[in-house]
Amino acid sequence: MDEEEKIILLKDFDNIKAELENHEIMRDKLIKMSRDVITTSKKIIYSIHRQDENALPTHVSNIKNLYNAMLDIISEDPKLYFEGSYKMACQEYVEALAYHGFINGNFPTALDLNVSSEFYLMGLCDLGGELVRNAINAGLRENYEQVRMIWNFVDQLYYELMLFDFPNSELRKKFDGLKWDLKKLDEIMLSLKLNKNI
Repeated sequence: MDEEEKIILLKDFDNIKAELENHEIMRDKLIKMSRDVITTSKKIIYSIHRQDENALPTHVSNIKNLYNAMLDIISEDPKLYFEGSYKMACQEYVEALAYHGFINGNFPTALDLNVSSEFYLMGLCDLGGELVRNAINAGLRENYEQVRMIWNFVDQLYYELMLFDFPNSELRKKFDGLKWDLKKLDEIMLSLKLNKNI
């Protein structure tokens, strides 16, 4: 190998090093933003459970801005799409905004949220747990119509997802979790019927 070839090789190594360093910088940014999305998602869900309408618009606006910033990073470095923290943040984002949409009567689609079908379905499966909690709170407030509405929605959601042929995957596990959420709601509805509250 002559000197010119060595110089070309070293230049290539410099480019690779710069690429890897940039990837790590973008990855760190994405992980930080993912944490912020997850935290904001919890704030949205908590505000809904506490019926704190004042805080919700700010949290919803924040999570949308954070999510769009994550998409900008992914478009710059597509390999980061498979980063675990990003995947988790997308699911939390869907869960929070789907819950917000359910409460406001404006349920979002995957297209509305600009998420992949897989992340959308995972977020919807996670939504079941928050709806169970909402139904329990509604029952305690004697808002039995709300309990019925939640039960109807989760029953329909479960039926629609049952038509999919999910392989053994994370999505399959989440779908199985939704089945248990529906079972809890069935028990709540039965209890209310036995007590002639519904």
